[in-house]
Amino acid sequence: MRAVGARWAPPLGLLALALSLALRPAGALAQEEVVSVDEVVRAVVEAGPTAGALRSQVRVADAEIDLAGVYANPRVSYVGMGRFDGSANAINGTQHQLWVDVPILFGQHDARRDVARASASAAHAELEVALLARELEARRLYLALALATERGARSEAARRELERLAARVTGRASAGAQSDYDRARFVLAVAQLDADLADARADALAASAALSVLAGRPGWRPRAAGPFEDAAVSGPRPVAELPVVVAARRRLEAAARDVARAERERIPEISLGLGAYLTTDGDSGSAYVGLSLPLPVVDTGEAAVRRAEAARAAARDALEATTRRAELALESASVVWNERRAVLGAFDDAALARSDE
Repeated sequence: MRAVGARWAPPLGLLALALSLALRPAGALAQEEVVSVDEVVRAVVEAGPTAGALRSQVRVADAEIDLAGVYANPRVSYVGMGRFDGSANAINGTQHQLWVDVPILFGQHDARRDVARASASAAHAELEVALLARELEARRLYLALALATERGARSEAARRELERLAARVTGRASAGAQSDYDRARFVLAVAQLDADLADARADALAASAALSVLAGRPGWRPRAAGPFEDAAVSGPRPVAELPVVVAARRRLEAAARDVARAERERIPEISLGLGAYLTTDGDSGSAYVGLSLPLPVVDTGEAAVRRAEAARAAARDALEATTRRAELALESASVVWNERRAVLGAFDDAALARSDE
């Protein structure tokens, strides 16, 4: 039995030591920074490059409001006429015709701005959802980092205690008071703790590197500030107030306003023309006023209305599906939360009450 213990213990111990050294890169201590969960969230949500890119997309949606509020420019036209052949009774001298067309809108402009405002509002709500998802991911990684760090600290403490006990057992085995089997068990337990310690360090390094990527900070190696602590957990929001549901509802509002815009734009855009007619024959001038409008013969606007109505129906279905998923997710999360609290309470009563013993 002594021979088996002598063959097993050194390889496992060396393997754990080599793994722990390999997982700690050179210069890692110089890059480490002890941070709280709030500091991690700020680094990811407020200063992260991806968060900045998401906010840039919202600024584009805000710019669409200004674009929708721009009126069409008036159009200036000119025609000059002069006789090159024939009788002077038809045209004598030269004639000049100058006019300006000004489009007249009947609510189309306001409808377009309403759509742009509603779309921008939906974009802001969707930005909140995207940033919240990144915040949740940052918090999850921070908890994984804190858990791995604490697990490593406890493994180190347990290993020191086992080494102390192993020395005592080895002494007793040498005196014949205990068997070599007991000593081999302690050697294997220490080797197992070495492997657990290396695994905890690897998990901590992976979580720290993932946070560095999420925050867009190369070489940053955050460390959790202290062990786990009890935190006050507020109850979940009502389903209607969840950001993902709010975003879906605003997208439906934007789709409904787009239907109103499409219906409004079926009204032809009339152009008012103001002009002057000048001729050098008799040196006379005339003014005129005219109206022009497109004839809705080919494009009646019905296809655009049908498309907008289809988009509104799709947005309505998306809102219903999102609300249903949120309800089910909250229900499932509540069940899991209560079950885990019950398990934790049972563990506290059964195990932690006797931890000193």
